[in-house]
Amino acid sequence: MLHNGQPMPLNTEIGLRSVQDGTVPLNFEARFYQTEPSSNLRAGLAKGALNFTIRYR
Repeated sequence: MLHNGQPMPLNTEIGLRSVQDGTVPLNFEARFYQTEPSSNLRAGLAKGALNFTIRYR
């Protein structure tokens, strides 16, 4: 998981800027992480899932 292009630690609260004009860009991205040697990789369907919580203050 990336925030503003930088890896972020999981289970850590990330402070975002205040809401202005009803819009707040979150700037999160996700990437797959290779866990097997490249020789084991094959073309095919890739799926992923991530849960996160947004807390309003």
